Amino acid sequence: MPTYCVGNQPLELRKSFRDVLCEQCGKSMGRIYVARVPKKSAGMSSRDVLNFFPFMKPDIQVHEKECQALKKEEEPPAS
Repeated sequence: MPTYCVGNQPLELRKSFRDVLCEQCGKSMGRIYVARVPKKSAGMSSRDVLNFFPFMKPDIQVHEKECQALKKEEEPPAS
């Protein structure tokens, strides 16, 4: 299961918008306005992300099925 982070900048830096990124492949799930920052901004599960940003559900669901980094992990080793 992919994990996600809210941007790659330290939370102390004041930014209006941040990307929600897959930590495995680096793909952006979209940009969010950071009015309420989760205390845990890295290593978030999809459930954590959706608790804060429920409007991202379609993007997260599609990504969970298509994440290329996860597909590489699931491939059996070549003999």
